[in-house]
Amino acid sequence: MSRLDSLRWNITLKLPLNTQVQYKFVVDGNWFYDVDMPVIRDSKGNTNNIQTVGKSSAPLPAPSFESLPQNIAALQDSIIDAFAALLQALGQSPNRAQIARGIQLSKNAEYEFSFPCYEISKLFKSKPEAVAELLAKKHLDAPSPVFAKLHQGTGDKDRALLNFSVHPQLLAASTIGEFFHPPAPAHSPDTIIVEFSSPNTNKPQHLGHVRNNCLGDAIAKMLRYQGTQVVTINLVNDRGVHICKSMLAYKKFGSGECPESGKVKGDHLVGDYYVKFDVALGKEYGEWLKSGVAQEEFEKWKASSSGKRIVERNEKERKKLEKEPEKLSKIPSDFDSFKSEYKDYYTNKFSPLGIECNQMLVAWENNDPEVRALWTKMNQWVFDGFKQTYALYGISHDVWEKESEIYEYGRDIILQAFEAGLVERLQDGAYAVDLVDIGVLKKGSGEERKKVILRSNGTSVYMTQDIGTALTRMKKYGNEKDLPQMIYVVASEQDRHFQILFKILEQLEPRSKGKYFHRSYGMVLLPTGRMKSREGTVVDADDLAVQLGNLAFEVTMQKWPELSEEEGRFRAEKIGMAALKFYILSFGPETSITFDPTKSLQFSGKSGPYLLYQYARTRSIFKKAGVDISTIKYTTDFFSHLNTEEESDLLRTLYQFPKDVQFACETRDPSKVCDSIYAISQSFNNWYRLKDKHQVVNCTDPDLKTARLLLVLASGNAIKRGLNLLGIETLEQM
Repeated sequence: MSRLDSLRWNITLKLPLNTQVQYKFVVDGNWFYDVDMPVIRDSKGNTNNIQTVGKSSAPLPAPSFESLPQNIAALQDSIIDAFAALLQALGQSPNRAQIARGIQLSKNAEYEFSFPCYEISKLFKSKPEAVAELLAKKHLDAPSPVFAKLHQGTGDKDRALLNFSVHPQLLAASTIGEFFHPPAPAHSPDTIIVEFSSPNTNKPQHLGHVRNNCLGDAIAKMLRYQGTQVVTINLVNDRGVHICKSMLAYKKFGSGECPESGKVKGDHLVGDYYVKFDVALGKEYGEWLKSGVAQEEFEKWKASSSGKRIVERNEKERKKLEKEPEKLSKIPSDFDSFKSEYKDYYTNKFSPLGIECNQMLVAWENNDPEVRALWTKMNQWVFDGFKQTYALYGISHDVWEKESEIYEYGRDIILQAFEAGLVERLQDGAYAVDLVDIGVLKKGSGEERKKVILRSNGTSVYMTQDIGTALTRMKKYGNEKDLPQMIYVVASEQDRHFQILFKILEQLEPRSKGKYFHRSYGMVLLPTGRMKSREGTVVDADDLAVQLGNLAFEVTMQKWPELSEEEGRFRAEKIGMAALKFYILSFGPETSITFDPTKSLQFSGKSGPYLLYQYARTRSIFKKAGVDISTIKYTTDFFSHLNTEEESDLLRTLYQFPKDVQFACETRDPSKVCDSIYAISQSFNNWYRLKDKHQVVNCTDPDLKTARLLLVLASGNAIKRGLNLLGIETLEQM
């Protein structure tokens, strides 16, 4: 048969409903099959020696390779090489990084990957649709053994895409190999500091702290997995008026109580006295509000600018609801608004308790021996309690910093900045920056332009401390060539604070521009609303872990009643912690969430227990098959047998895991890892439930059994790897 430019096959089949037929073609000894491929040619472009081999269920043999890629990075290199060769054949000098950026999972179910041609179209100075068509035709002329198929997308929206699939054996070898021989992470020259937790020593940690701890710990683990040098820091707020409130209440009501005598954790004991202070202050405030002095202050408040604004707002709201009188009760009276707005002012100006508390703070700053001794004792109780909480949650820090030891760092830095003309001094003597000048505010916005960063009497504000701490860390962990990056894991309430802080830091140390990142996160809510520690209605982190463990024990014993109590408790502890951590981390950090303990413990759907169960299932398959996992050796000899639709889907999902982790690191968002391992678990479950189609234990073909065992092991290892990045321990059996 002479050479033809094209050979099109039009085949009409009359078959019973639901009959599945696979046709293959042998071209000069090379195998091709593709229902969409309009042209069939050999590697030289010839169409001779074509023969039909008919109906078959045998796997498609792989093209000849010197060696198969044994991890995903190696497969990506092969794909990049193949595209680079296409471009070079068309006279272009390809940029490998440019090609790598373009490769993505295909949204077309018939293909594994797609490659948008928008960026590389600039090389050709042509439209991306035309470039996609050109590359697809060039591939038909000289097909790469990497691609099982490669076509231009169809439809107006997809014509700029190249959709392609790699040879099944390549995908299997690299993806399964990834979880046997993961490539050594590229060492990053950067150091990244992750500051997280940062609790106050006036109370135990609550559910909000749990979210902070889980986020910070997961971010650090993800970054380390990528090869980054990470320093985790816990900056403990162990000074200030809030600490003095607990101290004063203990001094007045404590009667020498200690954690041992009260049989309570130290942080809980100190937190109890913080609540007692607020209760006592509330009673005192209630009595004061009945006094003539309060009435005089109320009239002054109504005449003030802030009071007028609130009174006018309330009146407008009442007028809106004139036709809905039943809703008027939701609008506070002017006096109730005053009561709410005025409490802090009352505490500092009129309250005997508040004044005594402020005096205690001054005494602390003046190193009063009695006050310092009480402060040291109560802080140690809290530190001991914190360490127990961190151990319970599996959280650790490389460095502990105490605010009491570093709060003055910023003072000298700000004074030096003033001398250099980077900071101005206000008429009252305070030091400030202009928010318009540093790019935080727009001129004419109407907002206050001057941000005080050091009081006129030389004492620190929060910004003072944060400036000093950040620049001190930059010096400690950086060098002349480069400075460390710094991630602050802090709730979204502080978004504005960090926006201003980062701009100030960039002014004071220009080399630090772009080195700061605020991992903001939303609130954790209860069914009854937001948590408030001063009211004693907080969800305590320690109690939460215990309660979830107890709930998990009940569920565990219901599902597996044959377990001993000891084994049930052991599993329940892991299940409860997995439920809590996965639930919290599965939401995007910016999202405010309502924590639902019952939902978090479900063994179905997107939950920690479900993922633990799927991991344990991969281990149980080996047990049922009588195969010791430690004896399994990686081999590429049998991967051509993994050719079902479910196996291909599972391989594609596994392939995506490293990219998902990388994206999670770049965005500082562990929920991307949650999504990834949940997708793997779902795909594995879809494969597993079709047992007749995917026999492993009773598989009579030793080669196919080996290939499937390798796939099962890789799936389990991927799930475990992702869970470990989230700080979740796995169970080998459930």
